[in-house]
Amino acid sequence: MFIVTVIPIGKAIGVDELSYFSAITPPLGSIIEVLVRKKKLLGIVQNIEPVKSQKGAIKRASFVLKKTDISESFNIFNPLYIEGLRIAAGFFATTLGALTYATCNKKLFAELLKYKVDENKINSNELRKKETYDKINEQWIFGGLQDRCKKYSELFLSKKNSLRKTFVVVCPSISHAKTVHAILTELIKKAKDTAHQTHNIALLAGPLSSKKITAILEKEYSIFVITGSYTGFPFARLNKNINIRNEVQFIIEEPDSLQYNSIQRPHINVAIIAKMIGGTYNDTVIFGSILNTKNPAENSFSKLQKSQIAYQKKDDKDGVVPYQLISQDIISRIEKIKKGKVFILGNRLGLATHVVCRDCTSSVTCNECGNLVKLYGAKNTTDRSHNTFMCHACGAKRDAHESCDQCGSWNLKAFGVGIEKIFEEVKKVLPQFDAFVASGEEIKNETWLAKWRTSTKAILVGTPAVLDAIYTDHAIHGTEIEYIVVSSFSQLINAPIHNSTEEALKILLKIDELSPFTLQIIDKKSNDNEIAKKLTNVELLLKESTADKKMLGYAPFGTIIMIEVAESKFAKNKLLFQILDILEDWKPTTFPMNNKIGNLHINRVVLKLPLSDWNENEQNENLKNALLSLPQSVSIKINPQSLIS
Repeated sequence: MFIVTVIPIGKAIGVDELSYFSAITPPLGSIIEVLVRKKKLLGIVQNIEPVKSQKGAIKRASFVLKKTDISESFNIFNPLYIEGLRIAAGFFATTLGALTYATCNKKLFAELLKYKVDENKINSNELRKKETYDKINEQWIFGGLQDRCKKYSELFLSKKNSLRKTFVVVCPSISHAKTVHAILTELIKKAKDTAHQTHNIALLAGPLSSKKITAILEKEYSIFVITGSYTGFPFARLNKNINIRNEVQFIIEEPDSLQYNSIQRPHINVAIIAKMIGGTYNDTVIFGSILNTKNPAENSFSKLQKSQIAYQKKDDKDGVVPYQLISQDIISRIEKIKKGKVFILGNRLGLATHVVCRDCTSSVTCNECGNLVKLYGAKNTTDRSHNTFMCHACGAKRDAHESCDQCGSWNLKAFGVGIEKIFEEVKKVLPQFDAFVASGEEIKNETWLAKWRTSTKAILVGTPAVLDAIYTDHAIHGTEIEYIVVSSFSQLINAPIHNSTEEALKILLKIDELSPFTLQIIDKKSNDNEIAKKLTNVELLLKESTADKKMLGYAPFGTIIMIEVAESKFAKNKLLFQILDILEDWKPTTFPMNNKIGNLHINRVVLKLPLSDWNENEQNENLKNALLSLPQSVSIKINPQSLIS
């Protein structure tokens, strides 16, 4: 009889390991079925010990071991991949099972279980544990996406790598992965392969059918272009290609992108996980970015000149020209376009971002959670009686036809500019153009994109997510854009996240690859051109951003851990006080968010650690164990982008 230790694979299991009695010894790293709280789950076999050697521990245990019947086991993942996940689980203060569940697409996992692996054919490289994962060398490749992909393809085709390495290109979004795949496919097709080998590139992004997954599984690939939920795919043992090659080289595209962060628990960052997995296979991980942070002076905007910065003046008592959503200067430039496409970038959704009562100055908030709401118009109509308020924190919607809940006044004023408001203005001032509006929701349905592509004279209003979609369209279909307008650049650069400057500059550099563009800057002072001056000195902007991070203790100068606690008002912050006691040694600070989710009130606890490498510091093991001991209802974020959202 043996004691089998299993890591349960599932969401919010709450424990990293479970132990069972078993008469059978499945291979280490194999997948077996176990019973957890009367529910069947899959688990990874972590350890096997004879009962005789553990008699003392069994007697001292505060729980009773159950027996599990192991009828079948599966060998799916390469042990080095599991080792990389284990390191990442420590960083994000979560369990290995929860991380495996989050990084392996559920449909893919089901397909993997249909395959069986002959243990005798496992490559010895799988069993080689790399001990230097904490000393990963970072190699950076900067430039536009076309230039970066050209350098990647040169790596793929070199004699040194062609037969020896498998490449995994990790991307922050589906549209980014599609763009990278399209560019690489074309480059490799045109290139002369000196090794006389066919390079197959697998694209694993977005929803894939079981049939498509099966087709990919049964083919040999040397290059994988993937997004987060497919991280585990290239490391499935059944994949012949991984088993015959000596090295796996990770390339992580735009590692600082916000799109790598997961919204649901566990709160992870796929780029960090990919780096840790890559470090178990190879001493070097390659990073690609459009923004050169190592040598900021090399960043420039070739298609933006001073004449293409349009200033909008707010109304004031001195009689300045009345404010327009789209400046007259920009309207005049667009009107000169006889044939072609225009993209107007807005950073906010809806008609307005903030609604205030003019009589008592109260803001309109969500009835469910207390956050500010945004004003949305009804689709396919300009009838304002169909407008709605929507909360982006909890998703609650309600009719916008209401009075102030504080003073009863009907004098509500909408502030801020969303893409729907810009869209309405476009239809009014530029009726000769076909007008389209899209946000992240519409990206899933590409019908609007096809219509915009086939239109000979069109204007598209959208968010940064839509910019990614048209960038993909440009790469795959060659769609040209005559002119781009960045509406209210200050909204981009002043977003409430710690790397807003870097994100705004990346957007501008991406636009600069596509088309000539104009920045619309809204200022209260007629001679205020501070932002425009800074854009001519990207190095200064990045230095200021770095200084801010250093002062606040953000990565890479420190580690911030944010713990979100949701409790009923009747609990009187009981759980919050328990957590503060558990974390007392690390000097936690707390602040109420003055919001709620349903009947639950939200508080946040923040820990600031002086070291950024907290995952590699043995002194932090006690803190990790303390975080893992917290209830499953608690949300833990390591180095969150913002402390207020």
